[in-house]
Amino acid sequence: ITALEGDAEASIGNKTMTVKTTKAGTVDYSVQLVQADLPFEKGATYQVQFDAYASADREMGVDVKAPDYGYKSYMPHQDVKLTTKNQTYTYTFKMGDASDANGRLEYNMGAKGSTADIYISTGRYGNMKLLSNVSIKIKVMIPMVLLAIVVLLACVLSLTNSRRLLDAGVVISDDCSKSIELLMDMSLDLESMGKSMCGHCDADTSITKDSFATAINEKMEEMQGYFEEYEKQPLTDKEQEYFGAFEKKFDKYRDGMNAVLDASSKGDADKSIEAINVQQKPAEDYLTKKIDCLINMRKTAMKAALSQQQKEYNFAITSAIVFIVVSILVIAFALITCFRSIVAPMQYISRKMQKMVDDIKANKGDLSMRLEVTGGDEIGSVGRNVNAFINTLQD
Repeated sequence: ITALEGDAEASIGNKTMTVKTTKAGTVDYSVQLVQADLPFEKGATYQVQFDAYASADREMGVDVKAPDYGYKSYMPHQDVKLTTKNQTYTYTFKMGDASDANGRLEYNMGAKGSTADIYISTGRYGNMKLLSNVSIKIKVMIPMVLLAIVVLLACVLSLTNSRRLLDAGVVISDDCSKSIELLMDMSLDLESMGKSMCGHCDADTSITKDSFATAINEKMEEMQGYFEEYEKQPLTDKEQEYFGAFEKKFDKYRDGMNAVLDASSKGDADKSIEAINVQQKPAEDYLTKKIDCLINMRKTAMKAALSQQQKEYNFAITSAIVFIVVSILVIAFALITCFRSIVAPMQYISRKMQKMVDDIKANKGDLSMRLEVTGGDEIGSVGRNVNAFINTLQD
């Protein structure tokens, strides 16, 4: 655009606008390049950015103005000092005035004391407000993807928590309970062998003695099976140490048991009773105490496992609550995004267009009316096209 004695020619090549000025004119807008029909939303922050250089050092003015409101400025005037080197220039401003669907970006090249050629490329402006220029399908997909991610994470965490709870349950049911059951069986067999040993000594016939001896041998075999099964359990170092001492003492107890049975079988009651009182009874008491200590250790491990299970349960509950809250927030974000970015603008355009049609039917058509377009998405494009159509009708 040229005015007030300004004269220039503009051409486009290689995505670059070239302005060759022959007369600078008397005012800055004597030679002017304009990007029109730009919507600006009240309260939004915008960024103006372009690449430019000149054939010789010179200045160029940059403004954002409102042709429908007396060409008032929305952005502070910028005097750009161009050089022969291509540079990127960026300016940011906040829209403090009412929304305007018909603003424009001006490059003013007149009356700057130079007619050097100016080259401008990639000139653009953008609303820095989140999602304002994002496509509708992206606006819809973002909350859906976020919700899908939240659901996926919730499922993964649920499986992980279930596994942790299962592991803690295994420690309680399989490890601790099994170990305690084996130790209690050992204690019962130890007590049974002690009674059978005394019964062997008190028996009057060889048949009765053989019966007690058979019962003792069976218990000995059971004890050996308990030992093998117990050693397969996941024991702590301290438990392994205690059980090792228990096995060594039991070997001596078994040898003493054989000596008692041998003396009893030969009818040497005094020797067998002495062996019971001096050797077997103290050994049995020692073994019983070791079993009690091992049971207490397993109970302590069980309490720790129960505590861990409770922690895992609490963590699972907390995680579930967090994911519920996050899901609610994502759903709220989706609803707000859809309403503000899709539903509300479409309702606004529908109301305005309906009013215009009703006015035309009533012979009160006002072609000066324009839609306020605030976004750069598909709805904003519809609004700008409607305004362009009304401009055509008005002209």
